[in-house]
Amino acid sequence: MKKDIYSSYIGAKGVVFAWIGAALGPIFLLIGITENSFSHGFIGSLMLVVVLLSIKDGREARKAGVNSDFWVLTIVPIAILFVGIALAFLSYRGHI
Repeated sequence: MKKDIYSSYIGAKGVVFAWIGAALGPIFLLIGITENSFSHGFIGSLMLVVVLLSIKDGREARKAGVNSDFWVLTIVPIAILFVGIALAFLSYRGHI
């Protein structure tokens, strides 16, 4: 039985960008949509793409049995993404 070697495509710097993107991506995307600002929408979209790539890499880590990478690359960005979406929603409603 051949076992493939697990290698992470997102390193430590990518994890930082994924976490920041999960928190700020929805806010930038909301600004881009509501105020028709192409640059903010583009930045928000790129941040969310980095988050999705991180989640994909975390799922591959889970398949390889590396639980620490799974938590750092998948669970934490998803939790921070929920916080970012809540902040964007509250900002849109005028509560922040």
